[in-house]
Amino acid sequence: MQSQAIVFREANRPRLEPFTLPMEGPADVTVEIHYSGISAGTETSIISGARTHNGTFPLVSGYMAAGRILSKGCEVKHLSIGDRVISWGSRLESANPVWGAHVAHHICASTSVTRVPDSVNLQAAASWIPPRVGLHAVEVAAISGNDIVLVSGLGVIGFFFAQWARLKGARVVALEPDSKRSEIARRQAGISVIDPTQGPLEDNVLAACGGEWPTVVVEATGNKALIPQSMRFLKRTGRRIVFLSWYPGEIHLEYAQLHNHEVTAFFPTGAGTDETGRTVLAALADKTLNMNEPFLEVYPLHQAEQLFMRVSQGDRTLMSPVIDWKSAR
Repeated sequence: MQSQAIVFREANRPRLEPFTLPMEGPADVTVEIHYSGISAGTETSIISGARTHNGTFPLVSGYMAAGRILSKGCEVKHLSIGDRVISWGSRLESANPVWGAHVAHHICASTSVTRVPDSVNLQAAASWIPPRVGLHAVEVAAISGNDIVLVSGLGVIGFFFAQWARLKGARVVALEPDSKRSEIARRQAGISVIDPTQGPLEDNVLAACGGEWPTVVVEATGNKALIPQSMRFLKRTGRRIVFLSWYPGEIHLEYAQLHNHEVTAFFPTGAGTDETGRTVLAALADKTLNMNEPFLEVYPLHQAEQLFMRVSQGDRTLMSPVIDWKSAR
């Protein structure tokens, strides 16, 4: 089958190319993709070549997209042509699928797609992994209404961790210097945000936490140099630290600080279980989670190459960019 894909044949060099997909098998579905979401943190590490254990060049990155089932194999009984679905990625032959989301059509196992409720728009469905990652991390760290949570960094994963923690009843304060990210968090998630570059930071955190120190500290900046800034708030009440980012190479933790406070460190990975996914879809359906603009931004396909260049350059104005594949049809 002929389609189009955003292919990286070398680091940070995206090209929209015609692409031949493999044949659909009896247990497969073919999904016509309407939108594919970019996970900036993960995909930057993939397309830059820093992270190679998932696959090397040439590759098609991305792990989330949404569209409608165009056809299905003879063994597929639980899905129908025209169903609105989320797809994790496509099977490819002439490039490595890491994980192959940014393709106009997906050929994939029917067990790897998930139906999208009618009340959830496909743009949001195409970005459903980050809220799953955030919810999974909140559950791994056992966040409850008894906690005061300090989140350092309001990129997309930090944003969703903070949002889910607040929905669990915790008091949530975030550190974020970027004014756009701060305004999105305040307006769309009701999160209290402090600019760490302004004023006496410890005094500002203590005041925002209601005169108490955090019980949970979350490092979500992706910047190894900022880990000590997060750890400094593991004071009398801090017993948990959560690392949400992926760091290349080694990170260094101050053992005495962790030991003296009997701190448990969590390194959650992945997007949780099928139940996690259903919880996210339900929250999107009833508007518990807000993924509207400007948090979620939709770009036409003809801007995809420039969009990936911005991602690879670490453009912090991007939160949850989505590519509109319909714009080319």
